[in-house]
Amino acid sequence: MRRLQALRQERARQIARQGQVRLGVEQAPASGQISLRTFPRNFPGRSGTDDDQVYLCSPETAAASALTGEITDPRDLPERLDIEYPTFELPQTNIVNTSMLEPPLPPDAARKEELVKGPNQSVPDWDNQQALTLFEQILVANDNDVDAVFAANDQMALGALGALWEKGLSCPQDVSLIGFDDQNVAPYTAPPLTTIRQPLEDLGRLAADRLVLEIRGDRVAGRPELPTLALVKRASVRRREV
Repeated sequence: MRRLQALRQERARQIARQGQVRLGVEQAPASGQISLRTFPRNFPGRSGTDDDQVYLCSPETAAASALTGEITDPRDLPERLDIEYPTFELPQTNIVNTSMLEPPLPPDAARKEELVKGPNQSVPDWDNQQALTLFEQILVANDNDVDAVFAANDQMALGALGALWEKGLSCPQDVSLIGFDDQNVAPYTAPPLTTIRQPLEDLGRLAADRLVLEIRGDRVAGRPELPTLALVKRASVRRREV
């Protein structure tokens, strides 16, 4: 158990700082690095990194690789980590996480909501260039009458800053702006970006904990208690009188 504890802490640190073998699709892998996917989204360019190396693998291989930090045959786990070979079992009941879903508006209020769309209905890439283009379209559609923007991540917030500059608007005097992630660049934008900080190391540790328990066959009841997000106040938001 002590060995697994040390392994868990090390893998959490590696996951948090985007180690050599990366699992998942939320963020693009580092340039020239390896990323594993357990579903067919491994075609060139899909990860958002031009020189990516994305490989399709089984969930068992992905789990073994997450624990060792390199592409690993899960059948080698008993010898390497003293963990039994993981076997896949269908859950008896499907658990749907609805904790982050907002309830719908009452019908009368919903009818008054305006749906804002760009030239197409696809979800934009999460980068600053796409955000610049999208936010320019939003400004044009609203005659520059926008009070605040909550970007999906800090990269998109940078794109929104660029769109404001091109339109001759200032942040936060004309438009307040909040990002998400608290990336390293956030304190050095002009103005410094207010954002939401994710505790990536805690999230990585929690994921590693659950992964080890599942591999060992210990079913965990209920949903995990996720680490708390933090609002990092800087200079891109100003208080407005209502």
